[in-house]
Amino acid sequence: MAKKITQLGVDVGNKQVKILGDNSNVAIYPAALVKYDTIESMVDDTKLKNYSLYQTDETNNAPFLWGENLAAFGANVQETKGTDFTRYDDPLFKNLVLAAVASYVKEQNAKDDATKVTDLAIETGMPTAHYLDPRNGGEKGESYAWLRGKHVLTIDGETLTFNVTDVEVRPQSYGTAALFAKTYELDFGETVAVLDFGGGTMVFDVYRVTEDGMALLRDFNIQENKGADVLIDNLVRAITAEGVTNPNRNNHSKIQDMLIKQNYVMRVGIGKERDFSDVFQREINRYVNNLLDNINHAGIEFNTLAALIITGGGANWVNAEAFENRVEMVYRFDQPETANVRGFYVDLIQD
Repeated sequence: MAKKITQLGVDVGNKQVKILGDNSNVAIYPAALVKYDTIESMVDDTKLKNYSLYQTDETNNAPFLWGENLAAFGANVQETKGTDFTRYDDPLFKNLVLAAVASYVKEQNAKDDATKVTDLAIETGMPTAHYLDPRNGGEKGESYAWLRGKHVLTIDGETLTFNVTDVEVRPQSYGTAALFAKTYELDFGETVAVLDFGGGTMVFDVYRVTEDGMALLRDFNIQENKGADVLIDNLVRAITAEGVTNPNRNNHSKIQDMLIKQNYVMRVGIGKERDFSDVFQREINRYVNNLLDNINHAGIEFNTLAALIITGGGANWVNAEAFENRVEMVYRFDQPETANVRGFYVDLIQD
């Protein structure tokens, strides 16, 4: 059997986990798991085919269910949200990372039975405040020390064995900065900012082009722990003020879905619909302007930046034009929710 060494980017957010490796496309899953014993009576063999069932003795003996449509299991879904460094010691978080890596290994092994994935080098990230916190050891990769070495997991009845040779930990926004540097030729000393609209975290970081690549300027990090959720909460209140008080129609989940689909028509009664595009655009612009004012107050001068890159899932909801009167160049990648993981992968294969 031939030995195969591969590179893998992993981006674990509060809402989604994204993975990208050699010979694959970006895979996106919810950042959540379900303990199988809590929903076993709800899942027959037909439904089980839509999910992955896996377990490992390393972090928890109980099998977990993982897949794209976990929301169907309601209160049984366990999310891995975390606003401080303790998240990285959570067995649930470790299981989620292992599920992502194991899913990639299983998929690649199925493509070529003669060449198995045995060794992986991984690059991943965390919100910059976590990365810089000395209690966390993010810069030294200590939060992911458990991921290095040999792992044996069972996924959908198949036993997988792989060895993680190295884990490089970066600030979450570094992936987008690295991808931008790969896309555009930047001059030595130029600075770019990344505004990462995550669902649970909003991060603003500034990077300078150096001989070694993109260097984080530590004095210019801003982080808000509710991220784009702040915008969603604002929209719920604004639409309530417009007279839609039924919580089954106007709630956090429904508004988030409307933003993702960019469809701002809401059912407001039996046989009645209303277009709230004006309300959505007003609140999006207000959110962006408040955010930019906070950044200005922190001492960041937009006119010194070569570019401002907006990224993360929330970047899909925000018009770049909202920034253009303050920044010379505003850039958004196609599918900005995957820019960080694509950058992690690009950074790995360039080393």
